[in-house]
Amino acid sequence: MKTIFLGLKLLVSLVIIEFRKPPYLRSKPISLKRLVMGPLILSRFIKVTKHFIHFVTTQKQQEEIIYWFFQMSSLIEKGFDDKDNSVILTPENFPDIIMLKNIDYKDALVGELTDIIRHIKKLTSSNNYDNFESNIIKTWLTHKVRDVKQAGDKTISLDDALRSAEDRGGFYFLALVYLLNPTNLDKNSERLVRLSGAWFQIIDDYDDRKKDVGNRSTPFTVPSNNSHKEMRKKYMAKYQKQIQTITSSRIHPLIIFFRGLAGLVTIKPIILGEKSDWH
Repeated sequence: MKTIFLGLKLLVSLVIIEFRKPPYLRSKPISLKRLVMGPLILSRFIKVTKHFIHFVTTQKQQEEIIYWFFQMSSLIEKGFDDKDNSVILTPENFPDIIMLKNIDYKDALVGELTDIIRHIKKLTSSNNYDNFESNIIKTWLTHKVRDVKQAGDKTISLDDALRSAEDRGGFYFLALVYLLNPTNLDKNSERLVRLSGAWFQIIDDYDDRKKDVGNRSTPFTVPSNNSHKEMRKKYMAKYQKQIQTITSSRIHPLIIFFRGLAGLVTIKPIILGEKSDWH
């Protein structure tokens, strides 16, 4: 039922967007697959966080910022994963590019990425922008462990892969939350956001487990004695229990959301095709 309700909510959001077509979508069209599995999922997550976080930005502002945040993320991922094996983004040059420092790259991807970053900065005027920068940098610094080429000959254990996945998701979700300018992000709220990101990343890594073999060191590609389904179930139970402990709620909205999302990803290939992805 959680999966059905989440799917219906996303469908309604999609219809609304198609009906009113905001300017940023008219100027840069996006496929329905990527719209559903990208900005709409992130927007739905932010709506769930409003049970415990207050944002200065309006819903309309949030939708546009999330759209460009997703575009930025897609370009970053592409820059780290160039299929021609040419180095565009690395853990070494990435921080300067995000902070718009010492940029002397002729690559078209970097030019487009920095344009989007400037646009995001203009849209937000957020007091928390520095926190966004630091967390988005930390997100992709995890490539030192996750990316097989970056890791080189280093042996990655299951604990290393899990920690890196949790950090990647946690920092990514914190970066988004800070970008939307929260006013009451205390330690418990921050912990909930990080747990949400970790849960999201585990769902994504499980979904990408076949594609990631030989390319990514994730909990589902490094050696383990347990089956992937058993591991996924174990991690989901772990994050659910931690959220329950923090919130003193057995059925917190975050739990409902991520349980529904996990189910949606399971049936995603049937609905959107085998090669559908978040980015």
